[in-house]
Amino acid sequence: MMHEVIRQEGRQEANYIVYILDGVGRITGAEWIAASDDEEAMAHARRLSCSVRCELWQRSRRIARLG
Repeated sequence: MMHEVIRQEGRQEANYIVYILDGVGRITGAEWIAASDDEEAMAHARRLSCSVRCELWQRSRRIARLG
């Protein structure tokens, strides 16, 4: 018997995290972001990191350093 996989249509959210950094690059805080792709996650991260340094990650992949 054949099994059929049915996928829901629409957006699939990925988990991203923004690490807030201090002046020497140590993590002082973090914010989780749900986004459908890297571009959307970057837009969220830019809003969070107005005046602080931070890094955007998805699992073990660093996407960007901001600030």
